[in-house]
Amino acid sequence: MKNEFGSIREMLLHRAEANPDGCAYIHLDREMREERIHYRALYRRGEVLAGALRQKGIQEGERCLLLFPQGIEFIVAFAACNLAGLIPVPLDMPHPGSDPGKWERIAGETGARAILTAGKTAGFLKEAFKDLPALSATEVLSETGLPDGEAVSVGTHENKIAFLQYTSGSTGNPEGVIVTQESVTENIRRIRDILGIDDRSRYVMWLPYYHDFGLIVILLTLYAGGTLVVQNPEDFVKSPILWAQAITKYRSTHTAAPNFALQLLGKVLVEQREQCKGTVSFESLEAIFLGGEPNDVRTAAAFYEAEKMYGAKAFNIYPGYGLAEATLLVSTYPKGSGHATWVRVDKHELRENRVKVLESGLLSEVDAGRFRESPDGSCYVGNGYQIPGHRIEIRDPETFQPLGPDCVGEICFSGASLSGGYWGRPEKTGEVFCVLDDGARVLKTGDIGFLNQNGELFITGRKKEMLIIHGRNYYPHDIENAVTQLEGAFFAGGIAVVPRGGAGQLAVIQEIREGSGDARIKEWSRHIRRAAAEACGVSVDRIVFVPQYAIPRTPNGKIQRLAAAGIDAADGWVGALGISDLQAGMVPPDALHTATEYRAWLREMLSDVLGVDQLDADKPFTEIGMDSAIYLSVLDRLTRATGLQIGTEAMFNYNSVNKLADYLFAEKNRAASAHGKE
Repeated sequence: MKNEFGSIREMLLHRAEANPDGCAYIHLDREMREERIHYRALYRRGEVLAGALRQKGIQEGERCLLLFPQGIEFIVAFAACNLAGLIPVPLDMPHPGSDPGKWERIAGETGARAILTAGKTAGFLKEAFKDLPALSATEVLSETGLPDGEAVSVGTHENKIAFLQYTSGSTGNPEGVIVTQESVTENIRRIRDILGIDDRSRYVMWLPYYHDFGLIVILLTLYAGGTLVVQNPEDFVKSPILWAQAITKYRSTHTAAPNFALQLLGKVLVEQREQCKGTVSFESLEAIFLGGEPNDVRTAAAFYEAEKMYGAKAFNIYPGYGLAEATLLVSTYPKGSGHATWVRVDKHELRENRVKVLESGLLSEVDAGRFRESPDGSCYVGNGYQIPGHRIEIRDPETFQPLGPDCVGEICFSGASLSGGYWGRPEKTGEVFCVLDDGARVLKTGDIGFLNQNGELFITGRKKEMLIIHGRNYYPHDIENAVTQLEGAFFAGGIAVVPRGGAGQLAVIQEIREGSGDARIKEWSRHIRRAAAEACGVSVDRIVFVPQYAIPRTPNGKIQRLAAAGIDAADGWVGALGISDLQAGMVPPDALHTATEYRAWLREMLSDVLGVDQLDADKPFTEIGMDSAIYLSVLDRLTRATGLQIGTEAMFNYNSVNKLADYLFAEKNRAASAHGKE
């Protein structure tokens, strides 16, 4: 089917003419109070604001930063920019006390001509930006603070760029993705067709407008018609039940969220079932698009089980994958297919970039209460199939050669939904958007995964976040998934596994729920280390317990592991509730003078590494939960602690705590004796 619209402006005009009195958007505050706007009013307000901006001398193609609280004023400003041929740059609002460096950098990078904001926030932004060269020189404007301009003439001002979408910055500094009119209308058309959306659909969303996920849902409403109910992200975080209540009140047919949101709401729906009776119903909900971060099998299954208690008619969770450089959607399952799948693959094969499926099934058939992790397997939720008219390939990250099914490599994407690259960064654009010999543009996503024999996409991690420990690849979320099942005080989705220093050391940053009481640091730490050792065969050097939301996140709630690693490297966790550092707590072996003391020291150290309370000092290492990766980690610790040159063969020749301790004590005495003779 041909694309019905060639631009956002055409979408605005069509809705205003075809359905002038139809409700386009509803903004809800925490008290469920409404602000509404109809399609004709949206077009008219956008048209008038566009005229006012042109009368201010802002020319076609110039950039305007859009900094708004969540709400309808943002949508009007975004529409106005497109009607006037300007390029909107949606960004989050700074908070009091925020470092304004990010906004200053973007203002300079884009050469922003104006900052558009709500009337109530204009004064705050002027004050916040007054000491910054680029921002202070950029005029702050609001719809209510401008005189009405003459309505711009449709068709007079056209711009091929629809907007600049600044990336979430989950693996580095945010970059301005050039989203074209062609790419955005193409991608939205595919979303509409795949998820079965039409002008009778009703959406509820709390995702922020400045994130690609949230913004595309706003534009999807314009493309397909229907009504979108917009909530505040902070309201959802404080009270997840508000999302469910809005779905109920407006009989929503579609919604979208990342994995952590299902964790939060699902827990509330189960624990507060009596309070939710009569106020929550999922009877109308046809599709939940699940994306924005790695999806978890148990989370999806548990949420579906909770939904069924509230009237859900059928499995309605549609996992998918997307990113700003592809405008948004790359893959998902067609609505009504019922074929969202999961797989358990061999971890050891995966570390060699091969896929060996141990178990698989449909998400709709998973019993969340009985589903368990396996020491030998990693579980992944399928992300569906490539969107029609586009192509997903798995390529070798080093050679860029295509790989076949069930081979792990970098996910690459091509088709009309590809954006125009990065604003002002031609070198970066050339690195990420490759041109093949046949002239086709291919996006290197930076994500790692595989396609199965049926063409389903599975994401295993990000290239930049891959943990390399003693020459083997590990995925942070494998460790994170094992840990999050352990303790009710741990905050759902509030964990980051990051490298710590060198030599393959790891740190776990774990958020603790409010009201969890005194931090049981030693107990929790042993839980985490045991989970990491049993599930993934790795040891954790450092564990930091922090308050909820202390770990940096992207606008849609995705954990920023690289930013967390930087904070940890600088010991910068403000308000840390407790720290468990194996190296810091290790007794110096120089203070030990007998073989018995050496045995006790080594037993305690290995108990901490493995996260166990009692350890049989005479059992072989293989029988107490040590594999080759932990061997090497322990060897590193022993070398650093004792100063002895300990070969790998020692761990195998002296393969119990007591045997190894006796060997180390003898080596210490031998070294001391040799030093004395000198």
